[in-house]
Amino acid sequence: MNAFRAGQDAKAIDAARELMQLVDDARTRYGDRLDWSDEGPALWRRARETTGSDDLARELTDAISQHAYRKHWAHTVLGLLACKSGDLNGAVGHLLASAEIRPDYRLSSYGPSLDLLREICTSGQWEDGLEYLHRWERMWGDLRVRDWIAAVNERRLPGDDPE
Repeated sequence: MNAFRAGQDAKAIDAARELMQLVDDARTRYGDRLDWSDEGPALWRRARETTGSDDLARELTDAISQHAYRKHWAHTVLGLLACKSGDLNGAVGHLLASAEIRPDYRLSSYGPSLDLLREICTSGQWEDGLEYLHRWERMWGDLRVRDWIAAVNERRLPGDDPE
């Protein structure tokens, strides 16, 4: 995101592609275990039972967390770059893919990035923005998402104060 914000598109795309490679590598190694919906102690128990050791369980739970975080941010940056180049369909695809995750502790605390969402909505794709937010609503219990949905329903950008 910093490279994108600084206008260093080549560095931004390289970083996002590197993240996506890590996402793909994790998928190859861990498969559908990356999609487990368990949290906290339940996740640890399942990982421990599946792997048979504390070290391997720690590795797996870290991979689950990193996978979500990396996938969300890689698609966010790639979507912003697609928007910038005029590829709105590609940007929407990245927006929706960035929500096809199981939030890790960082995303659960701070929520999804609104940067690409705001760009998509600014381009007139309000329904795609709503779809993104509804996906987050199904997996993230934070009340902020309801405020963002209300804003987009009213054709306001999330985070903007009502007039």
